[in-house]
Amino acid sequence: MKNSTLITGGSGFIGRHLLNKIRAFSIDKIEGGEIEAAEKMIKEINPDIVIHLASHSTVKEVEKDPIGAANSIINNVINLLQWCKNSTQFIYFSSSMVYGDFTDGVNEDAPCSPKNMYGLMKKTAEDFVKLRANNYTIIRPSAVYGPNDKPQRVIPTFFKQALRGDTLKVNGNNSADFTYIKDIIAGTLKVINNEKAYNQTYNITYGQSHTLEYLANAIVELCNSSSSIEIVKPDKIYPKRGSLNIDKIKGLGYHPEYNLERGLKKTYELFWTQ
Repeated sequence: MKNSTLITGGSGFIGRHLLNKIRAFSIDKIEGGEIEAAEKMIKEINPDIVIHLASHSTVKEVEKDPIGAANSIINNVINLLQWCKNSTQFIYFSSSMVYGDFTDGVNEDAPCSPKNMYGLMKKTAEDFVKLRANNYTIIRPSAVYGPNDKPQRVIPTFFKQALRGDTLKVNGNNSADFTYIKDIIAGTLKVINNEKAYNQTYNITYGQSHTLEYLANAIVELCNSSSSIEIVKPDKIYPKRGSLNIDKIKGLGYHPEYNLERGLKKTYELFWTQ
């Protein structure tokens, strides 16, 4: 269908927010018993632009079910590329986990040395997209958060613990480039149907890293909580991370607006007080 857009994973965290900004067909299940129906629907739509979000989305999900994750992350990409041969642009949501260990300011040309299966599968999927898409755009986000985030992720977990007065357990005090959902959506809108973004990879984050201890303290203060903070032994499946360099996506007019304090406040106001 001429000028049509397809989003896979439209009911997911990022997908729902993106659908509030653009008109697009949406599909969630493109595997298992749904694969034949998905193939038929997608071929009938014949989308001009594909935005692929449907996937296992956390490191622990992949560690728990690596076979299912390989199907979700890698096989789904292969199928989708096959079904969307005529698409003009294939936008793939990858992850900063593809870099492995990195310090502040990592850019898109840095070597990728994933430290966990999630990062490795995402990097493999990137390679398939680069090989088979007519025009690809790869997005590498980091620690996206906001209202309606998955409850098992770190920021929702810390909020729940702080609101209950429980101890916040900080995993090794690693760092991350926490990115509010409205910023990742704003960056994504800059690459959709943009020829300058064809066959390019972009870090789309806030561009500043904070330690998990800083995050925990900020949430405890925001919630006016009596919770204490405990640094526990780091989980070896997580790489050491810092900030991502976002100069490249800024060249398309992207300017993030939500530092961590502002993003946490909006998250608290819009979700945790409901």
